[in-house]
Amino acid sequence: MAEKATYRFSVKGIDCANCAAALENKIRQINGLEDVVLNYMTETLTYECDHDQGKEMEETVRALVAKEEPDAVMTAMGHKHHHHSHHEHHEHEEHCDHDHCECGHDHEEEHEEVLTDHSVKYSITGLDCAACAAQLEGKMKKVTGVSNVQISFINSTLILDCEEHDRERILKELRELAEKEEPGTVISEFVSRAKKPAQEEEESKWMLYRLLIGAVLFLAGLFLKDTVQTVIMLGAYLILGYDVLYKAVRGIGRGQVFDENFLMAVATIAAIWLKDYSEAAGVMLFYQIGEYFQDRAVARSRKSIGDLMDIRAEYAHVLRNGT
Repeated sequence: MAEKATYRFSVKGIDCANCAAALENKIRQINGLEDVVLNYMTETLTYECDHDQGKEMEETVRALVAKEEPDAVMTAMGHKHHHHSHHEHHEHEEHCDHDHCECGHDHEEEHEEVLTDHSVKYSITGLDCAACAAQLEGKMKKVTGVSNVQISFINSTLILDCEEHDRERILKELRELAEKEEPGTVISEFVSRAKKPAQEEEESKWMLYRLLIGAVLFLAGLFLKDTVQTVIMLGAYLILGYDVLYKAVRGIGRGQVFDENFLMAVATIAAIWLKDYSEAAGVMLFYQIGEYFQDRAVARSRKSIGDLMDIRAEYAHVLRNGT
C-alpha cells in the first residue's frame, strides 16, 4: 500500500469565503487528492495524497491556485506521514515524528533561533523539505561576508549574520544561489505575527481614508450642478471603486463572471451610461462601507482563531515498547 502524507500550506490573498469554497471544490477534483480543506479564516490548505506523488500534486495545486486566484500566495508549511501497522490485531494510523521515515528528507528537530546584534531575518518560501533547507543553508554559509546562517523549514525563515554595509549585496547573492539550487525559492522581507496585525491596520486605515474622501466628494456633489457635479461624482466613484472594477475585469478573465464585483461594476457603469452619476457614486460608497465593516469583523475573527491555533500542539512523539 502506498504511503500517505498530509500536506499543509498557508494560502493568503483570497478575496472572500465564497472564493475559498469555490477554490476548495476545484482542488477536490484533482485526481489523487483526499481530505481537501481550504480554511478561509485560518488561511490554510491541507490535503492528503501518496507521498511519492507529493511534489507533483503540489505543482498541480499551485498551478490551479494561480489560475483561479492570481493574488493568492501559497506557502508550504510541511507535511506529515501516515504509516499503517498491525499492532495487537488492530490497524493504527499515526502521524510519524520522522525518526524512522524513509522519504530521504531530514526531519530532525530544528534548533532554536540564535540572534545577535548583526542578525537579519527573512522569510524563505518554496523549499521542498527540511533536507533541501539544510543543504541550501550549508551553501549559503560559504557566501563571502555571511556567518551564522539558519534556515527553518518549519517556520519558513532565514536568519544570517552580516555587516550592514554588505547586506544588499549578500541578499542579492543569496537570492541567486537559492534560485539556482532550489528553483522557485523566494527570499523576502520577514513579517512577524506581531507585525501582521499592524500591516492589516495600515490597510484598514487606507480604506477608511478612501471612504472619507469618497463620502466628502459625494456629499459635495449633491449640492453642485452640471459639469462640476459630474466631475466630482466621477472622482468619488473612481476613488471608491477602482479596486472593484479591477477585480471584476480579472474575474472575467478567469471565467468567474457573476460575482459581487462584476455585479457592482455592471450596476454602477449602467448608472453612468444613463448619466446618473450621483447614483453610481452613492451605490459604490455604500457597498464599500459594507465591505469595510465586513473585513474588520473577519480580521477580528481570524485573529481570535489564530490565537486559538497557537496553543494547539503541532507534533506529538509516540512512545511504544521503549522506542
